[in-house]
Amino acid sequence: FIPGCWSDTAEVIELAKVAAKYDGLYASHIRGERETNIQATLEFIQIVETAGLRGQMSHMQSKYPVFGNNVMKMELLTQARHRGVDVTVDSEAFPEGGGSIGSFLQIYHYTADQLVEQLKSPKARAEIKHTMRTIDPWHPLGRFGPGGVPFRRAWDRVIIWDCPHDRSLEGKSVAAVASQRGIDFEDALFDLALAENCRGPRFIHDYIEDDHFRTTSWEYCIFPSVDTGLYDPAERLSPLDLKYLKETRYPGFIGLFPRVLGQFVREEKLLTLEEAVRKMTSLAMQRVGVVDRGVIRPGMWADITVFDKDTVALRSNDLDIERIETFYPTGIDYVIVNGTVTMEGHKYTGARAGQVLRKL
Repeated sequence: FIPGCWSDTAEVIELAKVAAKYDGLYASHIRGERETNIQATLEFIQIVETAGLRGQMSHMQSKYPVFGNNVMKMELLTQARHRGVDVTVDSEAFPEGGGSIGSFLQIYHYTADQLVEQLKSPKARAEIKHTMRTIDPWHPLGRFGPGGVPFRRAWDRVIIWDCPHDRSLEGKSVAAVASQRGIDFEDALFDLALAENCRGPRFIHDYIEDDHFRTTSWEYCIFPSVDTGLYDPAERLSPLDLKYLKETRYPGFIGLFPRVLGQFVREEKLLTLEEAVRKMTSLAMQRVGVVDRGVIRPGMWADITVFDKDTVALRSNDLDIERIETFYPTGIDYVIVNGTVTMEGHKYTGARAGQVLRKL
């Protein structure tokens, strides 16, 4: 992500050495998850090994068009562990990834507001379009994230997620919008970005199930992992509020754990229930150095989920724009945060009992 993508390996190593002095953890969104993700994995290992600290690869995945590369990445990480390099990974365990429309256009050092102004210029649009089609795979943004999609013009994989200016476009791909309007893919993207001030969310159909299956059952994988937060800081919405889900439209925010418990454990039998719960709780807390959470025993903080192992599941894997309520999982009776009941069934109690976690 900007600005970290502009740093070179040597700079990251020096920063990691400082963290190592305090028994820190180098948690990395590695530099490449597409055509160059093997090289990026080797860079991650190099940084951890040279700096001498623990390493956590965030959201381990092999995105379009390099499906299946997780097998090779696990081999490289296992070899590093055999050398004494302390590396682990986590996994999103979800078939889509999200982000903003503007993230496709961050090839230049533009803020969202600056980019909006650039997209009003025919000359700038032509230059950006050319760069997107010809970007060097080892350009900082060519080798990470959405860079591989514009380069391969795979706009059928990019789905419009939330489009307040034209709700009829929600659920359609950028390729479909371009075809509907009779314009280039990139121009369709530019028009959408302008209409949403480069902030409109989108999805990429970026992963395959086999990669998730292999990764989540790997002994060195902690899961699931997802990036989430408040949609509108002014309103202080919780990700559990239905209004939040209607705005963000991403079932993964509240559906990752039920998906693992229902599909990966009960249906696919990729791992035992006990191992899945360990990966979600005590193993995760041990990895980040938090000693008073992750297990149920006297003296620990009461973070507890009460669920039915026979029915817990994600109700919908698809992006049903009209039925956001289906994002709520089944089989979960209570969620207790720091001893306070936060969810009763599908009802959010309004409690805000969460705390900032600090390593002791």
